[in-house]
Amino acid sequence: MDSPTSVTASAAAAAAAVAAAATVNPAQPNRSRGRPKQTADEAAKSHQKTLQKKKEREAAKRFALKEEGGAAYEDALKKDSKRKRLAKSVQWYRQAADQGDAAAQFQMGVAYEYGRGVEKSDEGAVQWYRQAADQKHAAAQFCLGFAYEYGQGVQQSDEGAVLWYRQAADQKHAAAQFFMGLAYKNGRGVDQSYEGAVQWYRKAADQGDADAQFCLGFAYRKGQGVQQSDEGAVQWYRQAA
Repeated sequence: MDSPTSVTASAAAAAAAVAAAATVNPAQPNRSRGRPKQTADEAAKSHQKTLQKKKEREAAKRFALKEEGGAAYEDALKKDSKRKRLAKSVQWYRQAADQGDAAAQFQMGVAYEYGRGVEKSDEGAVQWYRQAADQKHAAAQFCLGFAYEYGQGVQQSDEGAVLWYRQAADQKHAAAQFFMGLAYKNGRGVDQSYEGAVQWYRKAADQGDADAQFCLGFAYRKGQGVQQSDEGAVQWYRQAA
């Protein structure tokens, strides 16, 4: 049996061990209480390191994808950047269009027709083209005529196409004048007339429309709506070329 003296000594030693274990070494953080708070400079440096690592990962990913996709990946990056710019442009166009600006309404129509900055929608395009066309915007009138001719966003109608083509053509819109020529040549939406076709072809051709110049040359070659003339045909073909 241990003596009272040895028991007392053992208890004292145990108490000292517990006290030593509870003593915090100032040179080491107390991990049971979490990491010490960072200073502002340390936090800034940590954030910079995180950003740098993120950039490095993105660069590595781009390199890997570029190696895999080649030029197609580069094109995708450019298109993504372009989509973001277009989406921003559409926001400004929409604000102006909602205030009745015809040019902005036309641009909104283009955006919806081709899906630039918005989801592609023929119906949405027609809606905006019509608003601009009602304000005598020639390009919008032409696009609305095209929509009617090919049934894009509206029920197909040759008469509707000619209605809008004519309004744009009367404002000296060259493409609309050319399409009026085609309408008369093919008798779509109007009574067929080679003379009428030539009349509209000439108006567009005089404005430098290459398609109209070619068709006018063909008319001279075949003698359709004009007196046949190889010289006249060559003259217009040359201008179209």
